Amino acid sequence: MEKIVADFMAKSAVSLEKGVKRKIEDFEKSRIILSTKRLLIASASDRIVIPLSSIFDVRKIEVPDDLKDMLEDSMKIAFVKNGSPNIVVIKAKDDRLSKFFYLLMKLLLMGNPVIYKHPAIRGGIVLNTIWKNGKLGIARGAILLDQSKIKLSSVRDIKKELRTVNSKKVEILNVRLMENGEAVVSYIYIPDKRVLNLLSRYVGFEFADILKKVEKANLSKMEKQVLQAIYSGVTVEDLPAIMGMEAADVHRIVYSLEQKGMLKNGRLTVYGEVAVSRYVEDINV
Repeated sequence: MEKIVADFMAKSAVSLEKGVKRKIEDFEKSRIILSTKRLLIASASDRIVIPLSSIFDVRKIEVPDDLKDMLEDSMKIAFVKNGSPNIVVIKAKDDRLSKFFYLLMKLLLMGNPVIYKHPAIRGGIVLNTIWKNGKLGIARGAILLDQSKIKLSSVRDIKKELRTVNSKKVEILNVRLMENGEAVVSYIYIPDKRVLNLLSRYVGFEFADILKKVEKANLSKMEKQVLQAIYSGVTVEDLPAIMGMEAADVHRIVYSLEQKGMLKNGRLTVYGEVAVSRYVEDINV
């Protein structure tokens, strides 16, 4: 039986042509109704019904904190209509879009077939984990692989890569996590590429908040090298000898990293761990 799971007022605009950008005056006050089968967007001039099965991408764009009083967060939903891609943009203030994003992604992802290795690697050691067939689930702040929960706050990196699954080379998600202070890597494969892309978007959105702070820190090459050394087990006290630098110069870099939220009490923070995983190629150049 079809049920309504969200019903709220917002602003919306539809781009029916590829590459067409919407102007502020294009947005109309709209009623957004999400059911278990479709998304309805009703404004004074139009009424759009989007079957959930036609949605192939969802992007949530948040306004910087210092502009939230003037601007609204927005969400782009890409869907197929009459064989052509279309985009609807929804704008709203407060936390309505965050709640709507979660509910929409839950409906799009829940119950889809998934093949996974969790964990595939723990503490740098490749495990003899077999590929398991299961069902994908979504919970607040987590994805579920059958009964195994991956907290999105534990994600340190996510990327697509090619792996052999059931004797076939396919695109999977490589998800790196931290569990109880230990680095863990899990592999997730979803046969439906549309669902795989949506899952990547969902995990990536949660991960983006952390990544935003890392990119904003604008780390220098030397700061990245210090983070890499500490990640590898070098203590702050041993950094001058290992890196061939004066102690005063190292302490200055360490202090800068602490101010940027990358280090605390000589250990990597969540942000520091993500920085190492994102910039490891830069460090080794």
